[in-house]
Amino acid sequence: MGCTSSDAHGHGGIFKLKKPAPEEGITHAGPWVKHVDDIKGYPVFPEEYKQSLLSKALSKDVYE
Repeated sequence: MGCTSSDAHGHGGIFKLKKPAPEEGITHAGPWVKHVDDIKGYPVFPEEYKQSLLSKALSKDVYE
């Protein structure tokens, strides 16, 4: 979330994220989330984002 392009920086390089297939009640976090209304459920973070502070701090309890 919060990225303005499909590139993200991390782990010493640049990687491209592929938008996952939609799943009911789940929001796949990534640069394709453009507006708060795009968030339909607890966010699932791509492996490349697992080290982010948001990914670590946002438990399901905190989200709810």
